Amino acid sequence: MNQGIEIQLKQYLKEIHLLLPIYGKEERIFIKNLKASITEYIELNPSCTWEDVVSHFEEPEDAVYNYITSLDQPQLCKRISLRKTIAKAIVIITIVVVVVLCARTYFYYDLYKEAQNSIMTHETIIIE
Repeated sequence: MNQGIEIQLKQYLKEIHLLLPIYGKEERIFIKNLKASITEYIELNPSCTWEDVVSHFEEPEDAVYNYITSLDQPQLCKRISLRKTIAKAIVIITIVVVVVLCARTYFYYDLYKEAQNSIMTHETIIIE
């Protein structure tokens, strides 16, 4: 396999990976099998161009569309919902951590100011 086709193959698989709305074990297997099929096709047809490969295997958008439509719809909805829930949880946890760190920083700053005010910088002595 020449280097030009190899680079285009990596870009093709990267586009498919980016277009998938979910990415789990099944999707990794799908991409691995697709890569193996494309590599086998290129080895069987060494004089083929990248356009021949794409016309034989589909554009990335079509490949992802066909893969998603072949999935079980309730399972797909559940996995997408789980992904959204995890994303929301990460956002909420991040916000809580930022708020806690801000409150803690304010508390330490308040302690610092209090400590500064309690240090005697000068003393007035009145002699009678």
